[in-house]
Amino acid sequence: MAMMRCVPLLLPAVLLLAGCGAAGSLASGNDQTDRVARVVADAIAWPRQESAMGYARAAAHTDAGQDGRLTVVEVTELEADDLSEPFGDLMFLVHLDGSTGGLIETDPVTACYRAEFGFYGVVASPRRTGCPGDATPVEIPALPSGGPRIEIPAGADRVLRAELHRQPTASQAAQVESNIVAALPVDAHAQPPDVDAAVDGADIGVSIRGEDDCLLGSRAAGEVEVWSPSAVQLQPGELTCDPGTALAGQGQDAPH
Repeated sequence: MAMMRCVPLLLPAVLLLAGCGAAGSLASGNDQTDRVARVVADAIAWPRQESAMGYARAAAHTDAGQDGRLTVVEVTELEADDLSEPFGDLMFLVHLDGSTGGLIETDPVTACYRAEFGFYGVVASPRRTGCPGDATPVEIPALPSGGPRIEIPAGADRVLRAELHRQPTASQAAQVESNIVAALPVDAHAQPPDVDAAVDGADIGVSIRGEDDCLLGSRAAGEVEVWSPSAVQLQPGELTCDPGTALAGQGQDAPH
């Protein structure tokens, strides 16, 4: 990780010298800073990212990241051996200037939080940690502009249903994924969606993910179902667009 310099950190309406002095100062914070860190971590859990920097970019684009309450000050890429392990470690610096917009104001407070992220989003709730003595915002590379979006092509539901019927009883997840990718129609104006499969005996679960949409399909006890969970069901803390959700048959019924 690159060495940090002790420089002022500019936040709206305040010039914060972010803990310049002894590195790893004692953790501070309160319920309000805890909430900001937790809400941001939950908000960026979906759509899934492929790297720690991807999650850092998502955090920077949240409301708190845009208005200066939260800043990403450390990004560490980790090695993960399976989907349950984190592949990224982020440190958030949360600063609240004490203004509530009403008659009551509180003292300014600054706190740092460390959180790990992986295939399923945040691995555990952000935990308070000492702020680095010279914390500065991480430089987050911009994504190339004007590129095609990742979209689920029209007719993907019919293809998925047919492929689930067609797969042999003893299927391998990788082969199921390859078969579906090959069968999906090609949209010249969009990038192909992400296709993932899971196999449990003769049962199969498949997820097809675009940037803003999700298609799930399952073959369980010989019965094939294909459905699209609602946006509400895919909110952070609810369902995830993955083959495990498909195998469990979750997200088929609209929320009440």
